[in-house]
Amino acid sequence: MFFEQRHLYEGLIHSYDVDVLKDRLVQLGVQVLKVDTSNETPRICAMIAEENRQQVSQLLTQCGWYDIQPNESISMIVPKFGKDAQELVYNTHNGILYHTTRLSNCDRIYDQGLVSRSGNKIDYSQDLFHFLFSPNECVDLAYSLSMETKDHPLEFALYKIDLNKIKRDTIKPKFFFDPQYPQSVVTLDNVPSYCLTRIRDFELIDE
Repeated sequence: MFFEQRHLYEGLIHSYDVDVLKDRLVQLGVQVLKVDTSNETPRICAMIAEENRQQVSQLLTQCGWYDIQPNESISMIVPKFGKDAQELVYNTHNGILYHTTRLSNCDRIYDQGLVSRSGNKIDYSQDLFHFLFSPNECVDLAYSLSMETKDHPLEFALYKIDLNKIKRDTIKPKFFFDPQYPQSVVTLDNVPSYCLTRIRDFELIDE
């Protein structure tokens, strides 16, 4: 099991240095507007000409980066994973996290837990799950989740995750700082259903 987890992340967490990538982007004709290194995860804000998008996409894949808003006029380019957040999750916050999801996902979560798969995500970070350390921040995040999905769901559920419940023979999920939201963390690993407690359901105000 440990080998499978290592294989899953191998090649994914070793992203090129931000300055190296910036120079490569400029060589491809990308207009780099800003390089932000103020948070745990560096970001490159850039404008990409339509005729260059395929080359840029290939470059980002090779370098371990991706564009979290590819359908916008200004791209936000981040590494696939931020810095290792194991200490923050398991020690600083004692393995307690919060997660919000649309209400229609609850039956699947009850049966399977959080299982990595393609689908509606809060951004374009493939199969990453997003977690916060405050239930109130999770509720606020639900508005972003609703806006980023085509059908704009309004009904959500809030979950508390207690990673201390993970069985001894199960590898604990590996966490990284969220590439998009500085106050949250992400994982590509599965989280068993017995670690999740559905705290409450809530409905967003459709303004």
